[in-house]
Amino acid sequence: MNMEACRGTEGNVECCLYESNREDIKIRSVYGQWFYYLYFVNVTFLYFLVLHRLVC
Repeated sequence: MNMEACRGTEGNVECCLYESNREDIKIRSVYGQWFYYLYFVNVTFLYFLVLHRLVC
């Protein structure tokens, strides 16, 4: 977050805060997608492992 851009008028501060929040949301959504992807892969892997154990 660039504090220099936030100094000045109040409207400018709000704009800067909005921009930083938007970046934060973007980063969180990317991490969320990765988390769900890895979670899905792990669950699928464990499921097949258990299934393999039951069959054999």
